Amino acid sequence: MPYASIRPVSSRSGEPSVAGPTLGAADNRVDGGIETMSGKTRMTPDERFERLVDEMSAQADVSPPTGGRGFGGGALTCRGKIFAMLVRGQLVVKLPKARVDALIADGTGTPFDANKGRPMKEWVGLAPTSTLDWSALAAEALAFIRKSMAA
Repeated sequence: MPYASIRPVSSRSGEPSVAGPTLGAADNRVDGGIETMSGKTRMTPDERFERLVDEMSAQADVSPPTGGRGFGGGALTCRGKIFAMLVRGQLVVKLPKARVDALIADGTGTPFDANKGRPMKEWVGLAPTSTLDWSALAAEALAFIRKSMAA
């Protein structure tokens, strides 16, 4: 698994789970996922991103991550332009600044700064507790990238 270095944190420790919405005090890790009290296993961010890579890479102009080091080595690209990547357990996508600002304002997203100390205006990380659909957000980012390349 190429993204195996990122693991979910149990909410028992007081930290939110990076695998999705906080599941409560009865969370249990099961084979890299998180098992809820109902017995359902929630995917880790790595597993969710791998599924997203498979889905998005089916499009002719989308390339899967190259696995290289540095910014964008683990990113989905469209004709060489990054539109989605997994960074420290968060889905990070490129969207119009107004959309980024709205996602941050409603608590769904977090500013993304690529460890530079200054947020990048068209990039947002999806908060680990967000219930937004990764596929829909990645599709929105892909549409934004395609539109910007056409201009």
